[in-house]
Amino acid sequence: MFLCPSSSQVQCSQLLLDAGANVDSLDAWKRTPLRIIVGYGSANQDFLRLLLARGADIKCSDMYGQSPLLKSIQGALETTQLLLSHGADTEARDIYGNTPILEAIYRDKPEKVRMLLEHGAKITEPFELKPGRRARDGPIHFLDFVLWYGNIEVMRVVEEIVLANPHCRLCYPTDKFGDFQKIRRANGRKSGEEEFETFSRILSKLQPRTDSQDIEAEVFFDAHDCAADGALCCI
Repeated sequence: MFLCPSSSQVQCSQLLLDAGANVDSLDAWKRTPLRIIVGYGSANQDFLRLLLARGADIKCSDMYGQSPLLKSIQGALETTQLLLSHGADTEARDIYGNTPILEAIYRDKPEKVRMLLEHGAKITEPFELKPGRRARDGPIHFLDFVLWYGNIEVMRVVEEIVLANPHCRLCYPTDKFGDFQKIRRANGRKSGEEEFETFSRILSKLQPRTDSQDIEAEVFFDAHDCAADGALCCI
């Protein structure tokens, strides 16, 4: 199936599967046919449906821990939607701690951010990222990742979501334009006034978390603390 020509991918794969081919056969990088095809924007949706109908493992990750759902963030919107409709795990992490929603933010995919949130992707607990990906070792909150990498379209989606999750957390300081620019530029992202104003609106919707709300207090250094002058995470 790895070598089936695109012009007859479905028919060729159907013949191979009928002849006993393993739908979850692995290549040298431990990728299944499903895991490979989902990363392409031109992925044949009929081929994807065939693989899923024949029992392809939707949770099977490659040697880097990337699940089909995580890799689909680089592919077509309908591919991500199809995987989610088949119960793909929105919290599956790769070996660096990266999740589908973090990947969608990083790759400027606002509609996929929305789709993942609608399917239950968690945003209220910190993500444990590891060195070698997009952060140094340590926990980071959802909104901090948006601050680091989210484009303005992603921010606008998040602005809507925060209304339903007003207790999302963020590490400060970002209330000043200079601080915002410092963090954004350190991550190679646009840091204009429009981005700052949009992110500031997100912050204005946050509600403080207090002990009276029976929420466990938690203080740690943000993974990007050097860019924020060693600021402690605010609760």
